[in-house]
Amino acid sequence: MKEIAQAKGIVGDPVAINAVTACVAKLYNRGTQERTQLYASAMEALEQPVTPPPKHILPDAHGGSSPEDLNASVTFEH
Repeated sequence: MKEIAQAKGIVGDPVAINAVTACVAKLYNRGTQERTQLYASAMEALEQPVTPPPKHILPDAHGGSSPEDLNASVTFEH
């Protein structure tokens, strides 16, 4: 992982190093255990663009699906 971080220029970035660690762990657990193959596979995998997860908005208690919907459906009575 240290070599990959150095090659990627991310030595001082803890978030990026976490991504490298997770990538190497996945590859290792899936059977890529030979050092040079693990390095090559990790470098290739880390080149792939990361797609953020979809933003799922669950309906609120009033049936709306956004803060604006919620605000429109709430009334305050004194």
